Parts: sequence; C-alpha cells; structure tokens
Amino acid sequence: MAGLLSLTCSGSYGGIDGGAVIARKDAVQRINDAKLARLALCGSESSGATLLYSDYVRTDRKVLDGAYYSTSDVDRCIAGIWLTPCSQWPLDCGLSPNEILEPPVLQGGF
Repeated sequence: MAGLLSLTCSGSYGGIDGGAVIARKDAVQRINDAKLARLALCGSESSGATLLYSDYVRTDRKVLDGAYYSTSDVDRCIAGIWLTPCSQWPLDCGLSPNEILEPPVLQGGF
C-alpha cells in the first residue's frame, strides 16, 4: 500500500492507443529518423552529428515525458525539422503529452 502512495504524477506511462495518438517510443523514433535524414541531406557537420548522437542515446523518457502524443503534433515537429536551415540544428519541438481526457477523448496517457 505504501508503494501506491509514492507514485509521482510526472509523466504518463499508461494509456489508450488510438488513431489520433502515437506512443512515446514511436514518436521519438520518428523525430530522430527525421533528424538523421536531415543530417544526411545537409552534410555531416560535426556539431549536428554530435547532437544527433546524444538524441539517440538518451532514453525515450528523457526526450518525451508522456506516454502518448498527438500524431498531428509529431507530424508538425517533423515538418519543423525539415524546414530548419542546414546551418542550424533543429531545436526540440516542445511537445506536450496527449492525456486521456483531452480531445480526442479516450486516446492518450493517464
């Protein structure tokens, strides 16, 4: 019983999958793949390669805190990565987790 009281509210680990949301692991993979493809297109500049490596080795939970994210938000993030000039490294997208009671209801983390 004491274990239940020590749970924190930081980050959602559970949730309900649906067509409008994407799981954290898949979202991180899509974002990292977009950064990798962009690096390949722009040329392997050392700072970009180093930053990409750090993105790949961080645990998914350190990159995105929630369990589920809106698919449209992730798509917007990836579009932003592609629109970033080659002379700059894409900034983190600042995605917010999609909670189960946010639209669309019954899709997302809790």
